[in-house]
Amino acid sequence: MRLSSRLFSSVTTKSLFVGSIVVMAVGAFAFTGVGQLSPLDPNTAASVGNQQVTMRQLQEALQQMDRGEQDPARRAANVQNALNQLVQQKILVEEAERLGWKTTDVEVADWIRRIPSFQNKDTKKFDREIYRKFMKSGQFTELELYKQGREAIGQGKYAALIGLPDVTPAKLAEERAKRDREEFMVEYAEVAPKDDEVKKTAQAEAQTFAADAKNEAELKKAYDASKADFSRKAQVRVQSILVAFKGATRAQGAALNRTEDDARKLAEQAATRVKSGEDFGKVASEVNDDANAKAAKGDLGWIDESNIDPDTAKAAAALTPAAPVSSILKTPFGFRIVRLTDSRPAVEKSFAEVKVELALRNIAPATKAKLSSAMEKDVQDALVKGEKAPLEAVLAKYGLAWKRVEKPVTVNSRFLEELGLADPLLQDLFTLKAPGDAVKRVLDFSGRRIIVRLVSRGQGKAPDEKQAALTERGETFRSSQLFASNAQKTLLDMYTRDKEIKRNDQLLRVE
Repeated sequence: MRLSSRLFSSVTTKSLFVGSIVVMAVGAFAFTGVGQLSPLDPNTAASVGNQQVTMRQLQEALQQMDRGEQDPARRAANVQNALNQLVQQKILVEEAERLGWKTTDVEVADWIRRIPSFQNKDTKKFDREIYRKFMKSGQFTELELYKQGREAIGQGKYAALIGLPDVTPAKLAEERAKRDREEFMVEYAEVAPKDDEVKKTAQAEAQTFAADAKNEAELKKAYDASKADFSRKAQVRVQSILVAFKGATRAQGAALNRTEDDARKLAEQAATRVKSGEDFGKVASEVNDDANAKAAKGDLGWIDESNIDPDTAKAAAALTPAAPVSSILKTPFGFRIVRLTDSRPAVEKSFAEVKVELALRNIAPATKAKLSSAMEKDVQDALVKGEKAPLEAVLAKYGLAWKRVEKPVTVNSRFLEELGLADPLLQDLFTLKAPGDAVKRVLDFSGRRIIVRLVSRGQGKAPDEKQAALTERGETFRSSQLFASNAQKTLLDMYTRDKEIKRNDQLLRVE
């Protein structure tokens, strides 16, 4: 798939002003079916009535969206989305002109003065010299900028018209306020099989699978592909004190100003403290240039020559419970002292030893899914009945328990600490009438399958004057947004029906 190279040819951009224009526009939305395809001027990507979307404008909009996208399919989709947004903006400009709204030179001049790029950083006011310097750069002609301004202002005027507040009737506002104050105390149960049950069932199925000779070749192939998972070198677990210096690998912070001699002295002081009986972990937490080890009281976890420098690995392997602390080691990372805390021998498991484990890897997820599906079906059947006794019986059968959501849930809740985003519950919230009522379906909270029932329901505290005003403004804003969205859709349908939207299929062809 290839987009016309013309669209992506290297040209001087004017993205400096795109942000200013977009801010003044109504948010565009994705749509399809934007009219009949028709040949247009080679420099025109689309037309909307008397308005033109130039190829340059499309390229600038695409640069805001593309962010270096390489996938051809996604890039083609970005082109269409960018064009759709520009078409929607041009509809607003065209409507403003058809209504007879004129944009004066004074308005355009004021628009130019308010462009942040032309303002002095110190005074925050329009700077004529900055403006002249930019114009001399040739990136924008004054005529092009003037046209951009006229379009942006016309677009903004019509956007303001369709965004006029839609006043909510007082009675409806009162009912909504009452609804918003209702508080629901709820509890939930997670519909998921117990880990022990999954493990027990999967283990039995894996043993049966592995015992069948017909599955031998499949398991042997899996063993050969993951042999490293079943072998391990001899390892030791140690605590470490590292003192780095300038020039040491990964040296940072204070170590960058520390000489090698100074680092050795610090390491010797740490070794003396340990020898005198001071707790190694305490010293490691205070004297350590390894941030992770310092936070873990020096613990490096299990090590061998594959995951630490050879000098440390060799010295650590030689430590014994009788002599657990090393001498001061010079390593590429600095001077190090290590203390043995545990050890484990090398492991090499045969195919026969891990055959069941290999089978379990594939069987366990399927077993969990099967158990979850059966459990959810039983729970869902009980919920549909709408009776408490059947539901409680199913929960008891599977050992599921109710847990309380500590804070009351309201229509304005956005996040529940115990479950996450509240959206899955909100759409069913008002179906909960009386204590014990359960939502009649299993809810999905980011992959967690949850059922919810009501504990209590009541009116919350009435809002004070300030809160009431905020609620009213919020209702007005939501109503206005809905009105504006519907107005945009109506305009789009009208322009599409009248075939006033045309796109240049020759320059935007996808091969």
